[in-house]
Amino acid sequence: MEYIDACKQVRHCRHSRFCLLTLILALVCAKSTEAQVYRSVDPSGRVHYSDTPPAEGTKTPTLKGTTPAVAINDLQGEWVVASATMNGEPLLEINAGTSGAGALWTFRGSELVAQPRKGETRRYMTEPQSGASTKPPAGASPRGVLLVPDATSRERAFEIIYERKGDLVRVALSADPRQPPTGFEPRPKLVVINLIAKAAARGPGYTNAGAGRDACSTLYKAGARELLAGEATATPLGDPPSDAFCRLDGRVVRVVLLLSPVSSRQALESERARQERDVKVLAVRGTVQNESALGDGAFSVLRGNSTLVMALKGDVLIALYFDYPAGNHARLVEFAQRLRTAV
Repeated sequence: MEYIDACKQVRHCRHSRFCLLTLILALVCAKSTEAQVYRSVDPSGRVHYSDTPPAEGTKTPTLKGTTPAVAINDLQGEWVVASATMNGEPLLEINAGTSGAGALWTFRGSELVAQPRKGETRRYMTEPQSGASTKPPAGASPRGVLLVPDATSRERAFEIIYERKGDLVRVALSADPRQPPTGFEPRPKLVVINLIAKAAARGPGYTNAGAGRDACSTLYKAGARELLAGEATATPLGDPPSDAFCRLDGRVVRVVLLLSPVSSRQALESERARQERDVKVLAVRGTVQNESALGDGAFSVLRGNSTLVMALKGDVLIALYFDYPAGNHARLVEFAQRLRTAV
């Protein structure tokens, strides 16, 4: 249940007839501060508004003249999505909506505004789950929060859990409302999102988009011009372009680099398992092999003139793709070693 301030609509006036209507609503608001609009969440997660109290057993208690949503104190401020996984596999797409690298999550009071790099901004009210505290003691994790979309959205309310460690926050949510998240371990339809405090995202190891070091600069630093035998054209990829995703085009060869920070060995292993499944189950032509020179768990996938190399440097997942003549594998691995050092 929450009190809805119709006076806020006055600033959106553009036509005289509409302004008159909103002014009347505003005057009604001013004279009826005890009037109530009740919000309830049905079993399917949909939000309903009414001027009468909901039936017994609904999730949200009645409050007069106030919002029932509560600020989650340790999440206040701006956070940037650094990386995410689904079913335990990394979401390497830059534009994965509000879960995509570079999306901005802002917790302001009891509101969450989730703004993707491209697409529709989403707004939610935050409500701690039963038994959860908005001022949890240090080390208490994970914590549960109900995200309730605004009244104009058709989206259902859903639960998330989170844990914070300094400037990093890990969030888990389920694509299946019947199976709310209970932990961060991989399982079907579980999305785990890694957030970095926006201020920290500008520090060493992250770009101002929060999606990793500058990929194009990293390629040049590793000696990409020499690898491509001359000048190369650098193109940041993504829509809008991301510092973490870059393609270098030479005359006849190409190198693509994607850096995904706040990752883990588990993400690397999951990606290898996916590549092996493609080769074995889907009969995709190729060979998956270890690349121990690039660190624990590193591997490559060879498919004709195409080579994919994946490795981990700290908490940054490196995905390096080469469109390069066959027979140069040792040279490509040597370049990948220099690049890993440069990350």
